[in-house]
Amino acid sequence: METERAFKPEFLHHMKEHKSWPLWKQLKIWCDGQNRAFIRNGAYTNVAGGEYVAERYARIVVEYLLDPTESGPAKRRVLDAFLIRAVSGGSPPRSAHEILELLTLTRERAPDYGFGLGSRVLLTLLGLAGVTRHVRPIPPGRERPIQDAVEWMFVDVGRQLRGDALSPVRAVAEAQAKIGMSLEAYQERVLAWHKREPWSVTHAVGRGGKDTHGMCIALPVASAFYERARSGACAPHDCEVGDIEGPSPSLILQAIAPESEARRRRQGLDWSLAAGVLCQLARLSDVPGLGTTHPVRILSFRAVPESRRRLDRFGFKPVGKCFPGTDVEYTERVLSLDKGGMEPAYVGAWLGLQRRLRKIYGDRSEGRAPL
Repeated sequence: METERAFKPEFLHHMKEHKSWPLWKQLKIWCDGQNRAFIRNGAYTNVAGGEYVAERYARIVVEYLLDPTESGPAKRRVLDAFLIRAVSGGSPPRSAHEILELLTLTRERAPDYGFGLGSRVLLTLLGLAGVTRHVRPIPPGRERPIQDAVEWMFVDVGRQLRGDALSPVRAVAEAQAKIGMSLEAYQERVLAWHKREPWSVTHAVGRGGKDTHGMCIALPVASAFYERARSGACAPHDCEVGDIEGPSPSLILQAIAPESEARRRRQGLDWSLAAGVLCQLARLSDVPGLGTTHPVRILSFRAVPESRRRLDRFGFKPVGKCFPGTDVEYTERVLSLDKGGMEPAYVGAWLGLQRRLRKIYGDRSEGRAPL
């Protein structure tokens, strides 16, 4: 798998604070003079924003900063000051590769899991005979699988923030700082959600419904809570049991994460996570008149780079609000027959998934057991 790198937040802050971060045009001229391929259109914003990008993009920035004929002595002094501080007064690295290692976080490029097609994945999944095998609801009363699933989410968040090499313990610590809640407290919250709505936590499983590849957390909520969250008045994990109203056309997509070691074992390289979460969301929104009387509204958030890419590809749009006191941005996807283009086809595929799930798990609208 391809290696990706992201510049560390503290390095970006240092360079920008001292007005030494290279401009796009400067790098472009330098690459042209070196007769080397430049960073593709739009990607430099991601480089400068500390997102994971192709390794060669990060290397271009480092080699430019190390070229005395281009970056100049002032920028080099700023870079050297950071390097000396980063090694706690020891000998700073000399080679471009050593400096790249010190300035960046590393991970293997994440598997696509089926999200790359965006909304079109709905049409593809509907054509798969065994699509519903990719979702496995967790039976009521089973706490350990739910606690494990939440831990996978925390590990995934931490590693996205600080690199795949992070141990599970350190990854959980990073995630707790980002989320603002301890792992144990979040687990208790999710257990309460699952007790109220058994489809709120599901496993994404591989072909044939065997290997567990990941987890999905989503909540069907009352319109009042949906609007409160959408307005930025609260965070999604502030949802109380009384706010859950299943099934509902108003959904909160809380988390999608691979099982902690699945990526390292190269499992889940099929469509398991995309199929799993879409089946879960279809089941949670199985109400009469969906797509016509009630549009499907899905609220989520851009907390880490992968979630940003997945949501953008699936047509989620920013609503202009963030979690209270944070820069974590809310984003929303609405599916409705009233919209043009491919939307009627997507709604039809959504309803098709619901019909398949009803055949297996029963009709929720008639008050039958949800599992």
